[in-house]
Amino acid sequence: MRLKDNVILQSALLMLGFGVLIGVLFPFFSDVVLALPKTKVYTTAFFVVCIIAGIIVGFIGFLIIKITIIKRLGNLKDKINTISTNIQNYIEGKIKYVETCTDCFVESNKDVYELGIKYNLFISIIRQFFWQYQKSDEFYLNLSESLEIKELNNTFAKFITDNFNCLGIEIFNLDKTGNVGIVYSYLARQDLSENKKESIKNILEKGQLVRFQNPSIEVSIAVVSIKPKEVIFIPIETKKSESYLVVFYFDIYLKPDDINFFKRLMYQYSLALERSLAYEHMQGIAAIDELTGIYNRRFGMLRLSEDYSRAKRFSSPFYVMMFDIDHFKDINDAFGHQTGDYILEQVAKIIKSLLRIEDVLLRYGGDEFVAGLICKFENVLEKAQSIRNAIEKQIFLFSDLEIKVTISVGISKSQPSDEVKLESLIKESDEALYNAKGAGRNRVCAK
Repeated sequence: MRLKDNVILQSALLMLGFGVLIGVLFPFFSDVVLALPKTKVYTTAFFVVCIIAGIIVGFIGFLIIKITIIKRLGNLKDKINTISTNIQNYIEGKIKYVETCTDCFVESNKDVYELGIKYNLFISIIRQFFWQYQKSDEFYLNLSESLEIKELNNTFAKFITDNFNCLGIEIFNLDKTGNVGIVYSYLARQDLSENKKESIKNILEKGQLVRFQNPSIEVSIAVVSIKPKEVIFIPIETKKSESYLVVFYFDIYLKPDDINFFKRLMYQYSLALERSLAYEHMQGIAAIDELTGIYNRRFGMLRLSEDYSRAKRFSSPFYVMMFDIDHFKDINDAFGHQTGDYILEQVAKIIKSLLRIEDVLLRYGGDEFVAGLICKFENVLEKAQSIRNAIEKQIFLFSDLEIKVTISVGISKSQPSDEVKLESLIKESDEALYNAKGAGRNRVCAK
């Protein structure tokens, strides 16, 4: 190592050289200033003693510097090596996270030109940067595993509340018709009044992040109400001409760097939301019967199976209703297939409108529909009769034609203790439907 590259060796030589210089000059100082006898100060022995004394003083001065300044600089060097090694290992993939060890810092004393304070500030910035990088990477990976919107929002909200001092999250939606609704809430919930709807519209129209500190609101968290220290509104535009507003309720005051970090996270979330919306749109296209607008047989049977499994899990009775349009072939033969398609579409709409939202309805065959319900048997019979009556009373108008239609309904049931497969239930409802038709049609029969 060259001399000019070694600060410690340079310091030692300079201190010793300075000591020698003092030793050489001290006899002259003794003569001129101290007025000592020339015969005593200008002797070889006195010069040697002065030089040796100067060397000793220089050496002691070097030791003092080494014990104080150089020792602290060496400690600073070791800390820099520690954090540098952690960062390098992270870059090379040897560790998942940059260690947040406390021994990466030095004592914040104010000597050595406040290097300790500056170094600790620098390390804090480095660690914050890598923490944000790691969390951003985690956030992206978590979101990439969620395709359905509900699952995506759960993943998103749980990550934010687990990693930040966030009390809760709400997501609002402004649809194409200008209606505002809440599409998701996590831990926090507020009543959506008309005034709040207008405020949400105004924020979405601005399209910019809005923050309020110490807002005069209370947020319901479980069974208590809490006043957040800061509320952040972040709007999101989608390609479907719909807008979303994500609201964060924080128990801390956010710094500008926190806001910028959240903007980056929200950009990742907006991309994931676009992907989930596209996915659910494609799922909807694949799941819906194009003519009737209800589930097709393939997807409907999957939903029916899920509901049947849930009924078993919660020890609830499960019922299958099969509907068939009476003399549908005669309608096609008499009025044409376009009329038949219209009748199928309208009958499906009536059945769907009279069922509950949670009930599964699918087009099982040409003019056959199947519904699955979790409820009491009396309710199923009453519902089946109300659907049959509504269709019987309806006058279907198509191309100036007035058409009357009736349906037959077959019902099968499974009690919680029954070991019956779904396929057997559907077969039994088909048999009950056959009995209804054999008994004169336009009636309900239960197996």
